[in-house]
Amino acid sequence: MTVDAFRADLGALNADVAGSAPAGRREINWDGVPAGVLDPSSFPGDFFNTTSPRGAVFSTPGTGLRVSGTAPVRFGDRNASYPSAFGTFSPLQLFSPLGSNETAVELRVPGAATAATSPGFGVVLTDVDRNGVSSVEPLDAQGVSLGRYEVPAAPGDAKLSFVAVRPGGGERIARVRIVAGNVPLGAADSVTDDAVAIDDVLYGEPQAVGLLGAADPAPVKEGDGPVTFTVSRPADAAVGAGSVAYATGTATPGTAFGTDYPPASGRLGFASGETTKAVVVPVGFNPQPEPSETFDLTLSDPRGALAIGDATATATIADVTVMPPNKAFPPPRKDAPLPDTTPPRDTTTPKVAVRANPVVPRAALRKGVRVTFTSSEAGRAVLRVRRGTRTLLRLPARSVKSGTTTFTVRLGRKQFAKLTRRARGVVVEATVTDSAQNAGRATRTLALER
Repeated sequence: MTVDAFRADLGALNADVAGSAPAGRREINWDGVPAGVLDPSSFPGDFFNTTSPRGAVFSTPGTGLRVSGTAPVRFGDRNASYPSAFGTFSPLQLFSPLGSNETAVELRVPGAATAATSPGFGVVLTDVDRNGVSSVEPLDAQGVSLGRYEVPAAPGDAKLSFVAVRPGGGERIARVRIVAGNVPLGAADSVTDDAVAIDDVLYGEPQAVGLLGAADPAPVKEGDGPVTFTVSRPADAAVGAGSVAYATGTATPGTAFGTDYPPASGRLGFASGETTKAVVVPVGFNPQPEPSETFDLTLSDPRGALAIGDATATATIADVTVMPPNKAFPPPRKDAPLPDTTPPRDTTTPKVAVRANPVVPRAALRKGVRVTFTSSEAGRAVLRVRRGTRTLLRLPARSVKSGTTTFTVRLGRKQFAKLTRRARGVVVEATVTDSAQNAGRATRTLALER
């Protein structure tokens, strides 16, 4: 994907002002950075979130950040060969960490400290001489990797490379790890060194991570209907999909109807744009006098584009000694069966996404191609490679946790022989089945080079 095509995909360029726009994109090209923070002076990592609000904060495990100066240009003070080796997508200045080849980009609501996510991220790098060295790795709001994308080499002086990541399935990018080359700028050159600088960075409009809150429900009396907890996120921070676990605490235990409510637990799934979910807990009747009781609903383990703000809500059950008529829990008889407190069946389908290099050499299928996929739930995973409806390879099922899992796809001699020379691609298909036998599936097409 070219830079202009990615720009069009993200939407119109937004002004460099605080606050999130409903759509569009932001860009950083380093050329408006003032002289006071150009190399050899340090570049403040929050410059493009505070001084020029664009919602990006830069950091490095190295010793600092630098934007190239004008005398000499393109980090010529680090190495005399850089002005000719490095090109620019938008002249004149470039960016690089100091003392490291790694840069992290954290997304924020522009002008604020509020964590944010984006639907896509792209970066231009210069003088990428070797394949398999430079990479871009986006992560979601929980720090789960959304895949590692290698930067294609463009050998030769002043050449540019571009990588754009646009996750599907409602996934949103909160942080990006950029590996530029395999040595920091200024290191001694050798045949194995690949010094790389960073130019333009562009990304979809950063929007706030949805902070989930659980609200205290209205008090209820014993036997007077269920308690309904409401779990919600703000409408202006409801972009991106995710899920959160919930569980209730313990009120007074007892036997038969001496138990005031059945414990509840599970996961709530939020689609992109969805703001509210309900957890309904039946309330029983205890014929023995007792004080009013409380129990909590607690949220935990957020995934995807979600985070937890208010994790706990409290319900109050008021005591009654006479059961109200015509309610859900009539007074028990000796031969009356106990109420069914079986929690509802989990029907949430795991969300699965497959990632791999979109174009691979045909021979790589014999040597092994790395494929990663993410799943919103734990379960049993099956990976198969097919051409059309014909299965070439099916890996044994294996247990996986939620998050990212890596497989190596390698065709045996007989399997590889089933590929005709006219075959232009294969499909990698991943299926994850959770403990409730809900199955999620995703595919990725790999184009084959001869």
